[in-house]
Amino acid sequence: EVEKDILPFFNDYPDSVLTIGAGDMHKSHVKETGPGAEILKPAIAGVAGKDRYFIDLKQIAKKQLVKCQVSPANIEINPDCTYCKSGVFFSFRKDKKKPVEAMMVLAGWKS
Repeated sequence: EVEKDILPFFNDYPDSVLTIGAGDMHKSHVKETGPGAEILKPAIAGVAGKDRYFIDLKQIAKKQLVKCQVSPANIEINPDCTYCKSGVFFSFRKDKKKPVEAMMVLAGWKS
């Protein structure tokens, strides 16, 4: 749960900057159904087909962090797309490797 993990860290270090890294912006699409689908409405970035929409996953992540009381001024978003820059980044959707290769880093330091 995001709130349980993130909120204590930012309460201790409120001036910290959180960066949302490069991600797959090209093919992130979903069918808008089910409970919780309303969170997707503000993040819709285009239409992918009948009842399917492209969504901005980075904006959803930012909204979750703001909900956790992280100031928007302390959130940076890397605009790079892993699908579009396959020479630089791995993209699960483009490369279709098995097993799935993925990475997430949550790092912090104190000055």
